[in-house]
Amino acid sequence: MKAVAVLDLAGFTRSLETWERDAVISAIEELHTQAEEAALAHAGRIVGGAADTVIALLPDVPAALAYCCRVITALGGRVSAGVGWGELELTHVGWMGLELNRASRLGEDVAGPGELRLTKAAQSALNTARPE
Repeated sequence: MKAVAVLDLAGFTRSLETWERDAVISAIEELHTQAEEAALAHAGRIVGGAADTVIALLPDVPAALAYCCRVITALGGRVSAGVGWGELELTHVGWMGLELNRASRLGEDVAGPGELRLTKAAQSALNTARPE
């Protein structure tokens, strides 16, 4: 079982329509730099993404939450995030799994700027991890 976090740069499509090319590239680079630093700080690793989206694997849900909060804070709330918890499989086309898909939908489509959403499985794992 792994925690998966999906970060998405908020308003990216609008940015492509209105920003200069260098500003778009700079925003993407900043997201990826902050995500990489945060992943290393929380025993995780970046495993995928495209342009304004970053996918990271982390050892547990609390680490995934800390990772997401660090990047959201570093980027001034210009990022949304989704976190899942479950079985993931590395295939010849990349990482796959239901929780990855759910976390992706939450991070890219449901959460707003500066928001972090958890799948039901991630919420359950977090509740289980809390001391009584």
